[in-house]
Amino acid sequence: MNKPEQECLAGFSAGLLLSRPLRRVIGAAGYSISNGWLGVRGRSIAVWGRIPRSKRVVARWPNVPVVTFEDAFLRSDLPGLGSPPIGLNIDDVGVHFDAGRSSKLEEILQTAKFDDRLLARAANGRAFLRHYGLSKYNAVPRGYATVPKAGYVLLIDQVAGDASIIGGMANAESFAEMLVAARAENPGKRIVIRTHPPVNNSTKSGHFSMSEIDKNTELSSEPLNPWDLLEGALKVYCVSSQMGFEAILAGHQPVVFGAPFYAGWGLSEDRQTIARRTKKLTVDELFAGAMLAYPFWYNHARQHACSFEEAAQQLLAQAKQHWGGLLPVTALGMRAWKRPTVERFLSGSKLVHFAGSDRAAISNTKKNNGQVVVWASRESDELAKMCDASEISLVRMEDGFLRSTGLGAALTPAASLVLDDRGIYYDPSKASQ
Repeated sequence: MNKPEQECLAGFSAGLLLSRPLRRVIGAAGYSISNGWLGVRGRSIAVWGRIPRSKRVVARWPNVPVVTFEDAFLRSDLPGLGSPPIGLNIDDVGVHFDAGRSSKLEEILQTAKFDDRLLARAANGRAFLRHYGLSKYNAVPRGYATVPKAGYVLLIDQVAGDASIIGGMANAESFAEMLVAARAENPGKRIVIRTHPPVNNSTKSGHFSMSEIDKNTELSSEPLNPWDLLEGALKVYCVSSQMGFEAILAGHQPVVFGAPFYAGWGLSEDRQTIARRTKKLTVDELFAGAMLAYPFWYNHARQHACSFEEAAQQLLAQAKQHWGGLLPVTALGMRAWKRPTVERFLSGSKLVHFAGSDRAAISNTKKNNGQVVVWASRESDELAKMCDASEISLVRMEDGFLRSTGLGAALTPAASLVLDDRGIYYDPSKASQ
């Protein structure tokens, strides 16, 4: 079978030209990219978003067609090239966060007729993301940390100078106006200002600081899952953050001070007007356009184009792998000769402590806010009850089905291990993963 012909684009950014995982995704989408600095020669230009270099390239060749690549609204477990995107927004009309002109996404939302099958997929997809707490980046799972007590007004900050702010016809003053409005429209209510995650770990700055704190206003910068924050909010205010889109998916009607892709469709309280957007959408229609029809999804494990559902399942698997290493582990029932191997398998965890008894395991886990991993045959009814009473995660460990070249009786270390938080595969009396 002949490989379909790819459209060759002129590229100018190192990521588009050199990142092998990214190039695989782009290739599967039907494009190839070569060095544009050697000449455009009648080709369309490939740019990444509207970073400064992309703006300079577009300005240099104003009459050449442009194909814009951007991360999809579900990207990876963590930011950076070390975690390649599972999806791309590929747009030959504009770019989804620039409201100054139309985009392919806007055209889809304005003109598409979504059938019942697609809307059913949208409803299921929305429920899937909400249940598992999946977002663009997925540093922490749902329930990872304590959110503020429910009943607050949530304001969503962003990194100063982000392209989506300018593209959303907003600026730094928009954030100040948002805080003033939130206080005036919700007198006496607690206001939680959510800082943008990159602000907490870099030299980047947001629009709010400790100077905004008063008896009714607090900053939230802890590592929290965005869906947990949204579910505790009475009302949500944003400028152009993707979290405003997720607020809609979570059942809110956010107050929006910019002009992001999800505003102007009757699902938000907009403080700006986008005259081109005249259609009224349901939440599932918005999801169908933004998550099913617009992005290109890719399965990196199998290296092929895939559906949203397959990509979301892939992201969940990656996120769970990452999440599993966030909590300290108290390991129980591990014989001394197995411990070095067990510790290597659990090396993604912050800490592995080996306990000699059920009570010692529970006590240590309470101290470090972690989880218990027990060798499955050593699990007792008492341990399960104590973990349940203390709301501690209990995970069983056992040899995998391809174990080693020798017997455990000969102290041969395992080449594979199973971790199961429901049961264990050899016990038919209860369900297992």
